[in-house]
Formats: sequence, structure tokens, C-alpha cells
Amino acid sequence: MNLATGATAATLPTGVVGDIEISHDGQYAFVSNFNSSVISIATRTIVRTLTLAPTAEAAVSPVALRAVGLNNRFKEDVHVYDISGAAGFVEGSAPSGAPPEGDSSRSIAVSSDGRLAVVGNVISRNVCVVDLLAGSVRSWIPTGDRVLGVAISPDGQTALACNGDSDTLSVIDLASDTVVKTLSVPQRPVDVRISPDSQSAYVITVAGVDKVYFVHLAGAASSVVGSLNAGQLGSALGYAYTGLSGLELSPDGSILAVCVSFDDQLLLIDTATRTELVRVPVGDFPYQVAFTPSGGRAYVVNSFGDSVSVVNVAGAGSTAIATVPGIDFPSTVDVDDTGSFVYVSSASSTAPGLAVISTASNTIVHTVPMAGRAVRSAHLSPYGDALFLAAGTSTGGELLRVSAAGAASSVVGITPLSGSPAEMGFSESMREAVVAQPVQDGLDLVRFDDTTTYCVGAPNSTGPGAAMSWSGFASVSLGDFTLEVDGAVPLKSGFFYYGSAQTMVPVGDGFRCAGGTIGRLRPATNSDATGHNSRLVDFGVPPAGGAGAAAIHAGSTWNFSYWYRDPNGPTRINLANGLSVPFGP
Repeated sequence: MNLATGATAATLPTGVVGDIEISHDGQYAFVSNFNSSVISIATRTIVRTLTLAPTAEAAVSPVALRAVGLNNRFKEDVHVYDISGAAGFVEGSAPSGAPPEGDSSRSIAVSSDGRLAVVGNVISRNVCVVDLLAGSVRSWIPTGDRVLGVAISPDGQTALACNGDSDTLSVIDLASDTVVKTLSVPQRPVDVRISPDSQSAYVITVAGVDKVYFVHLAGAASSVVGSLNAGQLGSALGYAYTGLSGLELSPDGSILAVCVSFDDQLLLIDTATRTELVRVPVGDFPYQVAFTPSGGRAYVVNSFGDSVSVVNVAGAGSTAIATVPGIDFPSTVDVDDTGSFVYVSSASSTAPGLAVISTASNTIVHTVPMAGRAVRSAHLSPYGDALFLAAGTSTGGELLRVSAAGAASSVVGITPLSGSPAEMGFSESMREAVVAQPVQDGLDLVRFDDTTTYCVGAPNSTGPGAAMSWSGFASVSLGDFTLEVDGAVPLKSGFFYYGSAQTMVPVGDGFRCAGGTIGRLRPATNSDATGHNSRLVDFGVPPAGGAGAAAIHAGSTWNFSYWYRDPNGPTRINLANGLSVPFGP
């Protein structure tokens, strides 16, 4: 602008303007952003474009033709530019804070034993490993730019981090908490799943030609072994912190389902041959998918179609067999452990609530009222008893506990969160939700019972292993309580052990928590046909059969575990998880 006349002297197309600064000698103007511009004031032309990353605030040197800009997206660093006209160049960048720090924590993976969480920090180019037992960060691991999806292998040995702006996948050894391999995965890897045998990983990308990459996991020898063009993946407006096309493995790991969002398709891939099986037409913008326990059906939420597509999974002959309408902007989908009900939440705060779909009729049989809450992430307990929902509200965020009981489902608890949540992980062994808070740069840890569960059980020959819980009056000064076990080998005997300290004992191929075993509740009892067993414990009475056992009394803490027979397993005896139960005053 000519300030003397008020006339416009020139209009220059710079793109979005972050800031404008004039060089110390008045020769140049510096306009900051992803494509920063150097403008000759004398000729009123752009003489140099300097590309690095988005910047907002900028400043120029008082003695030299140099400028700095503050990155305001995806990183926290300072960019330095030479602005000497047409010869200008990007000098580099430097962190704006001292590491380690976890900025904009967004993605979460929880280990199968429930002890660790790996958290992806979008801005600080790292992941942190959180010891959930201690409730503290164990380590900070540099990975790459804009960490998005993370995963932990079922065997607990490896973690993966998708570095979206570095076009890489970090392979992390969780024994040493170090990156042992960095794999090239162009363009913009955003999410990953790991096979049940921990040998393979599947990564999707959402820039350029969107692909599914196949990765062989072998620590430092890990490698990309192939890729497949996926179609048009991407992100959807309306989801907090950017909602990205989802993917999921069938329970046995034989089929990978990918939501090809912009093509309105569900892509099914044979993981053994790494080839496309079929592309099933579904609704408008498929976003997330969940399989039934048998793997015979997949339920796909369609964001812009306000519906759920039901896909009969039959290899290359897979087809959509039903559509469930009337769900406003669905965001999460979970199938219960029996395959009877599907729970679908909404990202819209004006939606009526959580839809419960019967798989027998593929119709909505109940809606749990949740108006005013936009659900971002969900976890359905594999034991079928509770659905946990992390939701944003007009004032911040909440964590809801829903009794997952089909048509009788209801909200049974609401916990305020520190802010508006992103992803949530869940430790079943500790009954603890791990909620990422990008604005607060941290995690909310919310435990849902009065016990501390300090380990999970050994796997058995028929399933993932038994899980123990309690019910009754263990947290008050009077009353009996019941120990419950689910997932043991059906119709086999087992002992409930107790003790005043936590003890690690060797069982099978490693050490398992036994729970300070100084006695056992006699006699042994058989599990039922579903693998369930229970035992009533008398408060204030020494446990029967305990050698020198003291009575359980107020103010004490006792530890419990369950040993059960597994005749087809490698050791013939397995353990459930251990419980540490504080008995209140």
C-alpha cells in the first residue's frame, strides 16, 4: 500500500499469511507460513519462496538478512531463514524446548498384559512408554515427525509408531526402549495393526497413492515385504483431532479390512497371500469397522451416510447384506464377546445417544441417551460387562461407563476428564482407562475398581487365559465378598490362593504373579462349562485351610490369585491375574 496516496501498489499471491516482517535495511518483506515468501520492496515482487513447515509468529534480525518463524502445527520448533533476496534459503530448524517432552499426546496402544502404554506425541516427534503400574513415564523414544498411529505386538516385545510427516515406521524394542529399525513407508503412514502371532504388521497411508504396506516384524531385521493400492483413504471433517480411515484385522488375523472412505468401499485383504479379496460397496464414507468374534461378519460405520453396513465375510464372495440407518455421524463400533450386539456411538453432540444393534435382526433395539457428548474413542471389555466411552463435551470431556447389556444397556458411571479427549486405551488387567489429552500434553488414568490388579494370567490351551475380579463389600469395614474367575479351562479344578504380599512364581515359560501365596482357600472347586469359577470369602474370619493365616480385617491389604488345571497346556497348571485388594477403614 502507498500510505501517501492510499493506493494499492501491488497484490502478491503468497498463500495463507502467517506474519509479515520487514528486513532491517528495508529491502525485503518476509511473509511466514509453510511456503514463506521473500518480497523485494523495490520491485514489489516475490523473489524467493522458502518451503519448510507452517509458521505463524516471525521476527527478523536487526543486523542481518535473516528471519525466524515459530512452527504452529505438528511440531514445536524455530525455523531459521536467510532472506537475502533471490539467494535466500532455509537455514534449518531447532527445538523450542528442552527434550524430553510429550507434546500433543494423541494415539495410544496398551500392551496385552495391561502393564504398559505407548503414547504417540504428534508435535514432539516421539513416543513415551508409560508404566501403568507405577503411573509414570518409563522412557521417551525419538521417532519421527507427526507421530500418528501406534501399536504394541501381542507378545509385548515390539511397538510401532507411524511417523506421518517423515514417511517412516519406527520399530521399537520394548526390552530396551529403543528404535531398532526405521522403515520407509511413503506417503504419510497414519495407522497400523499387528497380527495375532506378532510376526506381521499392516500400515495404511493417506497421501499420494494411498496404500496398505505389509511389514515383516523381526526386530532390527524388520522389513517392508510388499504393498497394495488401497484406493482413496483420508480424513473426515467433524471428528476431533482429525478422524482417519480405519482398518481392522479379523480375530484370527486372516483378513484385513480397510475402510476406503472416499470410494465408499470396504477393502478385504488376504493376509497370507497379501492380495485383495474383494471391495465391498458400503455406505457414504466408511470410517471404522469391527468383526464379530467368529470373523463371519463385519460392521462398518458410515460417517456421512449416518448408518452401519453389515458385511457377510466370505472371502472373495463377501457382500453387504444389510444397512442399519438412523445413527447420526457414527464414530466408534464394537461387537460384544458373544457376537449378539453391536454398540455404535456418535461423534455428534446432538445425536440422541449410543445405538445398540442386535446382530440377529440387524436393527437398533435400544438407544442409550447421551445427548451433549461427542464420543471420540471406545473400549468394550472382552468379558462383555462394560463399554467405556471417551467423549468431548461443551465444557471439556467425560469418560462414561456403560453397562453393556444389549437392550437393557445404560450409563452406570460418568468421570470428568481433564480436557477434551482424543484416543483411549484400556488395561483390562488393571481395569484402567488411559486417555490421551492433546491440549494438556498428557494422559488421564482412570481406574474403575478399588483393587489393584498387578498382572494378567498365563494363556491356556483354549483361550487367552483366566481373568479374576471381585464383588461385594471388600472396600468397607464389614461384609463378605466374592472372588470371580472367567476364562479358565472349562470343567477343571482350581484353587484360590491368598497372601499378605505379592509374590512372583515361575510357571511355564516365565514368571507369573501368584499373589503372595501363604495359603489357599480349600477345597478346590471345578469351573463350570464356560470356564467360570467363584469363591465366597468371609470378612473377619481366617481363610479355611490357611497355615497360620490371619483374619482379613479392615485396614489390611490382601492378594489373591487363581491356579487352575490345563491338561492340554505346556505346564498343565495356569494362573489367572493377581488382585491386590485394600480393605477399607
